[in-house]
Amino acid sequence: MNTHTIRPYVYYDERYPSHWIKPDVARHIAKTLENMGFKVVNADEVKKLMERAIATAQISEEIVIVFSQDVVPEILVDNPSSPTANSLIRRFLNNGHSIVWIGDIPLLHIGFSNGEKRTLTNAVTQQVLGLNPDVPHVSVPVRHTHLGHMFQLPIWIGTRPHKGRAPNVTGVSFIPLSLSRQGAHAFIATYYRGPVGNAFSGFIRLYDTVLDKPEKLSEDMIRGIVNVVFRNPVLHVWTAIQELQKRVQSMEEDLRTSFNTLKSELDNLSKILEKILKLIEKEKEAKSNS
Repeated sequence: MNTHTIRPYVYYDERYPSHWIKPDVARHIAKTLENMGFKVVNADEVKKLMERAIATAQISEEIVIVFSQDVVPEILVDNPSSPTANSLIRRFLNNGHSIVWIGDIPLLHIGFSNGEKRTLTNAVTQQVLGLNPDVPHVSVPVRHTHLGHMFQLPIWIGTRPHKGRAPNVTGVSFIPLSLSRQGAHAFIATYYRGPVGNAFSGFIRLYDTVLDKPEKLSEDMIRGIVNVVFRNPVLHVWTAIQELQKRVQSMEEDLRTSFNTLKSELDNLSKILEKILKLIEKEKEAKSNS
């Protein structure tokens, strides 16, 4: 059985701006996750992490980076004015690793180390992530799919739902976690197609809401982040299903072996009975002739 290790990080860099996630909240996310075993990394360190991950051909471990700031550093995209799917951040996802994104529309804002923030259009989500750029602005309580419930996500007021995968885009799978009539407020977009890796790796979207005060980020929301990072309890359920499949397969093989053995024994018994019947017939013939 292939082992799958998750290495958790949280991106936080005071040099770079944020948007819906205010600085105090970003700092709170980073500190809380650090206390839970995550490693805090700045923009330069994230870039190095992603480059190393892409250079590694085989995935024995998955790097998961929680973005505590909802603005992408310019060093993670190929063109800060119009990023494409060739951006480092997308190639990182293609290689079977994951990003957890909170706050405003993914990649809508690009940040610079001098604190500057450049706002692009919704189309960037299609260009880089292959997701539908038609993102409405609403204010509705979310409802969870079965996976959202398994991750024990809390309820929040969603504001930036996604319609799903962009039209005519291939190689991207879209797994909703939390919904409203307007679309998906939390989801997993998967990109990796290799033989080994996590079926739930990719771009993980959570909490499409303004977080302007630390108290707005509840313990339940932190727990939801941790659960999706480690895919708890989904990975345990998935592992249990795989183990159950192995047991069923083993039982089928045992039953097949037992059936073949029993069939062979019945065939032998049939031959013996046939011989006995022939002997009885001969004895009857002998008696009738005597």
